[in-house]
Amino acid sequence: MFKSLKTLLGLSLLAFFGVWMGCSSNASPVSPSNKAVTGDDGSATQVSTVTVSTEVSIPDDSLRVAVTQGLWALVAEGKLDIPTGSNPLTTANLAKLETLSAGSKGISDLTGLEHATNLKSLYLRGNSIEDVTPLASLNKLTSLNLENNQITDVSSLVTLNKLTSFRLGVNYQVVDGSKQRMGSDGLKAAVAGMPNLTDLKANALGLTDISFLEKLPKLGYLNLNGNREIENLKPLTCLDKLYDLRVQRVNAVFTSSGLLSHHIQYLIDEGVEVDLGLTDAQ
Repeated sequence: MFKSLKTLLGLSLLAFFGVWMGCSSNASPVSPSNKAVTGDDGSATQVSTVTVSTEVSIPDDSLRVAVTQGLWALVAEGKLDIPTGSNPLTTANLAKLETLSAGSKGISDLTGLEHATNLKSLYLRGNSIEDVTPLASLNKLTSLNLENNQITDVSSLVTLNKLTSFRLGVNYQVVDGSKQRMGSDGLKAAVAGMPNLTDLKANALGLTDISFLEKLPKLGYLNLNGNREIENLKPLTCLDKLYDLRVQRVNAVFTSSGLLSHHIQYLIDEGVEVDLGLTDAQ
């Protein structure tokens, strides 16, 4: 009898705490899933488990609005269900995003975007971004546009090995009245892990040595406009897939006598469309 009372009391307590936790305002939303468990006799039994989906903090107001709008767009398309009155910014919901366009929104902080782990296309042109480390975990990205921001270090993006299109031009910070740009070392560190790049826009980044481009054999489109300090163009002749090259305002395009660099002439002879920007370059 006492044993039965203890059992009954234990079950009552479990039921009480189960209801209390389920009604708590701080409880994390969960979603069920099934998992096979093998019994002592070798048979498999399906048991129910839960996956916790936590709320995501996005401190930047503009980014938060852009992500929220992206999620509600998925709801409108029938690709996501967000219960009325619930917070849409959860890890499970952000993981549903595959594209996000947030150009010229005044975004400066990307914190929280690291939870959008299935993003394939991300457009952030024309913001005020300096730190791109939250993007390092988005290794399903194939297209990334970070043009016209304040980024001088992209080394953390070396993990994005599925990128085929990387647009990074015109990024700098003003320090003591002068423009501080990324330079060759900064870009080299990132693209070392991007062997699938077919499209690279790296204009006006303060590049000098472009030998690292030889490690990008799939490059077809390359924009180097405004990198005046590039001295040696020979690495470009190793890019067998190159079909469109932009080298306006690159001093090395011309020799001191005003004749076209033989490396550029070689590319033209090979059928590469080369935008020289003759008026500006000379």
